[in-house]
Amino acid sequence: MPTPARGDACPGALRLHEAADGHLARVRIPGGLLQASQATALARAAEDLGDAHLDLTSRGNVQLRALPADAGQELAARLAEAALLPSPAHERIRNLVASPLSGLDDEGHADVTPLVPAVDAALLEDPATAALSGRFLFALDDGRGDTAALDADVTMLATPDGDLALTLPGVPGSLRLPPDQAPAAAHAAALLFLAAARASGTRAWRVAELPPGQALSTATLTELAARVPGARTAPAPTSPAPYGGPRPGPTPPREGRSALHALAPLGRLTAYRWRELAELAVRHGAGTLRATPWRGIVVPGLTPARAGEAAAELARAGLVTGEGSSWEGVGACTGRPGCVKSLADVRADARAALDAAPGGLPVYWSGCERRCGHPRGTAWVDAVATGTGYDLAHRPADPAAAPRPAGRNVSADRLPEVLAAARRRPPTPGPRGTTPSGKSESRVFEYEKDGAAIYRESFATIRAEADLTGLPPDVAQVAVRMIHACGMTDLPRDLGHTPLVVARARQALRAGAPILCDANMVASGVTRKRLPADNEVICTLADPSVPELAARLGTTRSAAALELWRDRLDGAVVAVGNAPTALFRLLEMIEEGAPRPAAVIGVPVGFVGAAESKDALAVHASGLDHLIVRGRRGGSAMAAAALNAIASETE
Repeated sequence: MPTPARGDACPGALRLHEAADGHLARVRIPGGLLQASQATALARAAEDLGDAHLDLTSRGNVQLRALPADAGQELAARLAEAALLPSPAHERIRNLVASPLSGLDDEGHADVTPLVPAVDAALLEDPATAALSGRFLFALDDGRGDTAALDADVTMLATPDGDLALTLPGVPGSLRLPPDQAPAAAHAAALLFLAAARASGTRAWRVAELPPGQALSTATLTELAARVPGARTAPAPTSPAPYGGPRPGPTPPREGRSALHALAPLGRLTAYRWRELAELAVRHGAGTLRATPWRGIVVPGLTPARAGEAAAELARAGLVTGEGSSWEGVGACTGRPGCVKSLADVRADARAALDAAPGGLPVYWSGCERRCGHPRGTAWVDAVATGTGYDLAHRPADPAAAPRPAGRNVSADRLPEVLAAARRRPPTPGPRGTTPSGKSESRVFEYEKDGAAIYRESFATIRAEADLTGLPPDVAQVAVRMIHACGMTDLPRDLGHTPLVVARARQALRAGAPILCDANMVASGVTRKRLPADNEVICTLADPSVPELAARLGTTRSAAALELWRDRLDGAVVAVGNAPTALFRLLEMIEEGAPRPAAVIGVPVGFVGAAESKDALAVHASGLDHLIVRGRRGGSAMAAAALNAIASETE
């Protein structure tokens, strides 16, 4: 990760950020833990000072937008009164995420919720920690693996033996410590980072941004062990099985109580809805709320019956409180009109596309290449505005892994289809890990098993990635099938064709014309049920007379086999997918007066004669209707795919 060239401009509750729709305040909520009264105070501030909405961030914090330039003092007073601003000097560094359902269900190894205020207090007590950037992140994970996947700078993970394992990005090993030493460990780790950042002479905001000479190391863990009572260095803990954020809806009852997790579409709630959640917590729950890094709100302490009723009520109000919603896992930056750097109104575009697109992989909509607030710790679909459409890509959970394009400059009318295909999970193996109970978990492969769905997704991906502009619709359909056979989305640039080749080939097949193939692989690749007239598919290469014929003519067997086509050639559909000599011989036979086929699919492959034979077909005086792939590329699979596309217009 490169070191920033400028100072940290991360907004806070006191240092407001000037946006296109007014000023923005970001209120840090350590662990996402809120008293209902604090939530109500935030709702009132949004109504009185802002646009009457609250935005949840990817760290479980809260943002208020459209504030007047002079609102800072009034907002600070309100936050202080609600105990949301305990230390003005530290207000931007209180970035602490914790497992949102910790202590509320039977997952995890320990309840880390009580550690949140203790860690926060340890950081607030030392003036030195105020030098941390507004992006430095602490994580407390109860062992289920949710917040441990969020790329925090200091992660403390509950282990089966009752300890916490502290890990640092890029540093092998861990620090094992008693849970009551979590505050001391977090404080010491912060100081060691600040010392390394000062020594580097850089503006590093995060551990991964330290230059190699000052990067944290195993020596850092040794130093931490010396500073934290009861701590010791140890191997890195076994990574928990992939968990992600909590699923929306009520949790299974625990000690007679359930929690309700409600997702806010695009992380945005009206002040009215926010206050409604606070009232639910007061009247029927534990009087608290938990904001999650997955842009949701957890209401603890409900009876199972009330949790179910509230889930239904909130769902009717537009929140996500059950599985299967296309909005689950969907996020977006502010976009237009709130951000001057955005190239699109990403939230409006997301709503339009998702109304018709099913759920699946998380998707994040960004108005520019900065991708503010994008997901971490999970595979996701990246949708970035280009000004005329969106570039879509699969982003792996590992931020160092290369993204895989899923659509380039996709226009609004194609977004639902292409996005739906992109959100289907790609076939990637899940990592071997342990369940929260400590049991070993075997490697699991998640992949599409429905054949029809595989075809749909494949063709949607091809149409998203390949440039089919300039091709007639019927030729484009053939091109899609050919790309599907070879995986080369740049194939259209090398396609050559006469205007009516597909139409005339289809007409011939409907009239019962045979298909003549130069290779058995081409003939075998033709899907018989797609043929409109149970057409004959003929390859004469294996005829016993061919070897002697080839020797007599002084040519290859592939070329000699065409001599056996003469009585079937008139009006046939010819496919040459293997031998350039066969295509050359076909042209010679036409010049010698042989009958004309209705159309020729000329895609032989190779380094000797392939390109030349196809060029010869393209300029031949006979004017044969043809489709070719210029250059060396081609092959039996392409030829068969072209025939299958011509045989039936059903994609």
